[in-house]
Amino acid sequence: MTLSDNRFINDRGFKIDFAGLDLTRFNLNPIMLHNHNYDEAIGMWKELAIEDDKLRGTPDFDTDDELGAKIAGKVERGYIKGCSLGLRVIELQHIDGEFIATKSELIEVSIVAIPSDAGAVRLFNDRREILTLDQVKLSFNNPNNNNQEMALETIKLSASTVESLNLKAGYTERDIEIAVKEKDEKITQLTNEKIDAYLLSAVTAGKITEKQRIAYVELAKKDFDTVKSVIEAIETENKPTLADMATKTKLSAERADWTYLDWMKKDSKGLQNLKHENPTEFERLKSKTIKE
Repeated sequence: MTLSDNRFINDRGFKIDFAGLDLTRFNLNPIMLHNHNYDEAIGMWKELAIEDDKLRGTPDFDTDDELGAKIAGKVERGYIKGCSLGLRVIELQHIDGEFIATKSELIEVSIVAIPSDAGAVRLFNDRREILTLDQVKLSFNNPNNNNQEMALETIKLSASTVESLNLKAGYTERDIEIAVKEKDEKITQLTNEKIDAYLLSAVTAGKITEKQRIAYVELAKKDFDTVKSVIEAIETENKPTLADMATKTKLSAERADWTYLDWMKKDSKGLQNLKHENPTEFERLKSKTIKE
């Protein structure tokens, strides 16, 4: 049975060079599908061979399966005569005005009612996702191609965009995808750093508590401007500094001059009380110690 004929351009618009067709993985599992549907395995292929520019094989239908038996009967009675390859193109070249898959890998072979022609195929990437020929073309740089129509299909970006994405000459669609992803990740990182810095400053200023800061983080990622306007509208309380507390209470002058580390060493409990009762002064004290 003829599975594909490379003398003709298939319905996807290119020819297959069988000399570069890799059958290694397919021979380990020579699956026969119905209409390229992975849920409809109807048999296996045997005796695959390339003869006279044709890929041939013998179908072995699973007649214990209802669908397999049904399709086998239609093939044997001559009502279905078509096959279609499931192919991963590894190298595509433009030669003498024709696109030729000079290197490819056979994934599966399907029985189909209307293959369009003897060389019909379905294209996959390495993740078994279905591709169009245009998507396959964009995956390759074809130095032999001088065809104006093919040149129009190449993705061209403005010089400023190329510079912004840090792309090199001869960039591919895949290069663009990776560069855009990296830029998006960088923007997200910078945005998160901006949010963290702002919310920490709001805690230091006494506008929000540490607990509120944690709650605001996710909200700010969705709508930073709104969160900022809400926090900016909060009036800070005029809480006394340690120096004020020393003047108005029994707090010794010595303790008023304690650094954050002094509090940790000499009165860690008092430091915790300060954190809850006067978070603004706590953050000022802590920030001052870090800067020093």
